[in-house]
Amino acid sequence: MKKILILISGKLKYLSDQNFFRIKENFKNFDTNFFLTPWSNEDESLIMKFKNNYKPLMVKKIVSKKYDNEIKRVKFPDYAANIQGFFYNWDGFCKGINEIISYSYKKKYFPDYILRYRSDILPKKNSFFKIPEIVHDKQLIVPDRYHWHGINDQIFLLNFNTAKIFNFFFNFVKNHIDEERFFSGEYIFYRFLKKNKFQLTFNNFNYNLMREKNFKKEILSNDFKSIIPFRDNLTIKFNKFNYKIRNFSEFFIFKNKRNKYQDIVVD
Repeated sequence: MKKILILISGKLKYLSDQNFFRIKENFKNFDTNFFLTPWSNEDESLIMKFKNNYKPLMVKKIVSKKYDNEIKRVKFPDYAANIQGFFYNWDGFCKGINEIISYSYKKKYFPDYILRYRSDILPKKNSFFKIPEIVHDKQLIVPDRYHWHGINDQIFLLNFNTAKIFNFFFNFVKNHIDEERFFSGEYIFYRFLKKNKFQLTFNNFNYNLMREKNFKKEILSNDFKSIIPFRDNLTIKFNKFNYKIRNFSEFFIFKNKRNKYQDIVVD
């Protein structure tokens, strides 16, 4: 039975039994475990609740880094997003990957696959994360939805051997800023995957992001329109066109593969 290690890193956003049970049901034919790497300043009682609910192999606190200097150097930000959130998101993920690798060699526990997962994801009932029989090195399995300007970075799966490549992620981000490219999280992820010659495999896994009633999305500004350099805009438009063609019926006829359906309000 192949092993999947589900990584929840950084901010623990939402404690939900369904978040746990539905993803476990997805991988009932695998040996599935969780690995939690919350921020060191996370509320201790919340960490304990996650620990009791998810029963992870390991809970390892990680320390966040300040990225003020990098943020100041961004020339073309995506005003519909939060730059600081991008850095915290990827800092947490990359540190989580490093903790998994360290744990694996120390404990002689080597998962076949690592799933990037978030505590605020609510998988749809009877929606399954399909995995090919063999997942090769530099192959990324990702739901074909919520790509925004690039590739969905909320949930994806890769094999263990490929995980170490994310040690170079922030080197790529630095170059992305130096080149004055459009600064959008999903677009940067797309360019990183392309630079490293990843093979993308899409599945139809469907989910929502759980939001509380008073949730307010953090964005840079409602007053400015994002400026996208021509070369980046061309790539983004091409990717969106291909997405619509791949999902022609779902997008144009049934209209259920639209980004606006992602958030769901829960009590």
